[in-house]
Amino acid sequence: MHMHKNQAGFSVVEIIIVLVVIAVVGFIGYTVFNRQKSDGAKKSATQQVEVTDVSSAPQIKSGDDLDRAAKALDENDPTLSNGDVGQLDSELSAL
Repeated sequence: MHMHKNQAGFSVVEIIIVLVVIAVVGFIGYTVFNRQKSDGAKKSATQQVEVTDVSSAPQIKSGDDLDRAAKALDENDPTLSNGDVGQLDSELSAL
């Protein structure tokens, strides 16, 4: 077989095609990553709004205020099945 002088290696056109394919794949990956990142931020912002919509407990200056605070916390905490308010009860008994 007879080999020409210019037949060794890749041609410029082949290298450009490979670079274009790599750039397209990179651009698609970047856009998908940013879209999922922004979707996650929107979801966490929605979750934070849901958490911050809870009514606040009143300012505590007396024993009656502790009772109202305990009631507000009981209404907003679904994990309390037995009505135990722990620290508020101990604060109330200290008055």
